Amino acid sequence: MATYYHVTSNDAVSDHSLCPTGPDSWCCQNAAVAKGEPTPKHCYNLPPHVCKALWPVYERLLDRKLLESCQRGQTHNNNENLHSMTWALVPKERHASLFTVEAAVAEAVMRFNGGNERTSAGILKKLNLTPGQKSAR
Repeated sequence: MATYYHVTSNDAVSDHSLCPTGPDSWCCQNAAVAKGEPTPKHCYNLPPHVCKALWPVYERLLDRKLLESCQRGQTHNNNENLHSMTWALVPKERHASLFTVEAAVAEAVMRFNGGNERTSAGILKKLNLTPGQKSAR
């Protein structure tokens, strides 16, 4: 729920009480408070109609049956291997931009479909870089 209240907060109505605290928090408001700095303006908040549309999704994610099906290593999603590759590139616990998440998903899909070695070689080739002996393993 922290992410919902974080992205729906604005300068008029702000709720970061569920966001992580401390100077290294991904929540810039809570990080600023921890550092004793003024809190920044809310630059990237969602419009009210989007917030309203998101609420049912968050409610479904809080469903007790869904949560119970995910306990003890069981996954609700058959694509968990792909998801774990994505979250290894961009951890869920850290806030990331849309661009960063899209890039991580694209790379995870390439690694899932083509394998790590082939994908890494393809990325390096696109960047006009030649992998060395140790990076080609």
